[in-house]
Amino acid sequence: MHDRRFLADLGSRQVSQPPPRARRRGGGLRVGGVAVLAELGPEQIAISPSVTRFFTASKIGGITSCLSSRSAARTAASECSTMALSRTALISFGGHTDETPVSSCAALTFLGLPPSWIDMTEPDGVLPARVMVTGGSGFLGGALVARLGRRGTRHVCVPRSAEHDLRDPAATRALFERERPELVFHLAARVGGIGANARSPGTFFHDNMVIGLNVLEQARRAGTHKVVIAGTVCAYPKHTPVPFREDDLWNGYPEETNAPYGIAKKALLVMAQAYRQEFGSNFVMVFPANLYGPGDNFDLETSHVIPALIRKLVDATARGEREVVLWGDGTPTREFLHVDDAARGLILAATRYDGAAPVNLGVGQEIAIRELAGKIAAAVRYQGVIRWDAGRPNGQPRRCLDVTRARIDLGFEASTSLDVGLAQTIQWYRDRVGGTR
Repeated sequence: MHDRRFLADLGSRQVSQPPPRARRRGGGLRVGGVAVLAELGPEQIAISPSVTRFFTASKIGGITSCLSSRSAARTAASECSTMALSRTALISFGGHTDETPVSSCAALTFLGLPPSWIDMTEPDGVLPARVMVTGGSGFLGGALVARLGRRGTRHVCVPRSAEHDLRDPAATRALFERERPELVFHLAARVGGIGANARSPGTFFHDNMVIGLNVLEQARRAGTHKVVIAGTVCAYPKHTPVPFREDDLWNGYPEETNAPYGIAKKALLVMAQAYRQEFGSNFVMVFPANLYGPGDNFDLETSHVIPALIRKLVDATARGEREVVLWGDGTPTREFLHVDDAARGLILAATRYDGAAPVNLGVGQEIAIRELAGKIAAAVRYQGVIRWDAGRPNGQPRRCLDVTRARIDLGFEASTSLDVGLAQTIQWYRDRVGGTR
């Protein structure tokens, strides 16, 4: 079996083959040096003596999972050597299966098990002690840092641009030499809406390109174990068929107003894959949908669509204005991902995914801007008229992501509905500015 260990004590007989679903691909799946063992009956699972990592066992209802954990005691393997379970998913290190690395979630899905079977001491997996979040003071970065804090991550470095200009190679090198992070979430970027991108395309391209070049190069030099890079949905071609599949990234040119930003971010995918090939760097990249949520940027000069609509409609309601003018004709569609869901997706990418292929993060649903404006108007009780200025740019005609890879490889599914997220974001804006500007 090429050292594949799918061991199950089925009463009186010992088998060394995978369940039927796994046999279809020759015995199992490789999970970065991990073999997946599963038994779907009320049987006993025996842990292979060759397992070299420690395990913890945890029970959720009728499901017990035995999974690797840095915090597990050395005696856990012997304590869990035989477990009577109603249903079991077991992930063990040391097995050898297929050549292509896939995530544990992909392996479980292949075996017919849902990703929710994965459970560890930390629900989203185990992170190293030293973590760096570039862009950690920004919208997405702030949500990620808060989530890391709730998890008890011991050391989270959030470099500030005033002290560490990531556009400067020397400053970036000094930062990595001092901090020596084991894991980096690279979120730092120059971002903005259609207007900001149209006004400063060269700056958007240059800053995003050079920041990414410096961060990835210094992570390589410092021996950083892993970098998770946040891309952008703006990198997709303008007329990509919906839903956007990761394989579509190179099938055309991005929407013109977002192209400099999108191409700069997409170039980091090439860099990450090239460094993986030449240096063995574990750089992975996710492409989130349009983000929104509490703490978003509500500056009308640089904001994205949801905060811009909320500010205009909340302020117009507070002032009793009878008309609000919105950009475009309202026909483009967008997909929106709550910032807290995005932060969770980044952590899952860090703990469960080591592949070279990009991964979309989203909800897999689109909504027309006109319908979105109607939702927000109803939520804030705006009684006036919305007028659409068709002379203003619409941007990309449609955006909606295929999120199959995230579901299979990361076990990620968005948990915040658009209606709930909009209510949270509206309340956050009202609490902080009073809706009187």
